[in-house]
Amino acid sequence: MSNSTVRLDPYGNDELQDMNDDRLEALSSLVRDAINRQYRAKDYSPRGEKELNRLQTEFCYVHREAEVRRNRKRLHEEYTRSRSQYHRRGPRRDRPDNRRG
Repeated sequence: MSNSTVRLDPYGNDELQDMNDDRLEALSSLVRDAINRQYRAKDYSPRGEKELNRLQTEFCYVHREAEVRRNRKRLHEEYTRSRSQYHRRGPRRDRPDNRRG
């Protein structure tokens, strides 16, 4: 293993899903930095190309999981905001009361 190669164990989907947001963002940054170091090393050997491919694949999985979480969080916030606006308005006054009594 050369000095420019960083050993990052690939994570499975289950492991990424169980990881907290801060750790996931830190892992994303770590993998991105390793990719940049691999580019700067200009190691075009088959081993270097294989390592770069592995890092890029790992980054795709990590980035996708982070993106899914960000989108899910954004959509949840929009949903709760719309629900709270509905509840704040209260019942409509222009509709007659449909209760029988």
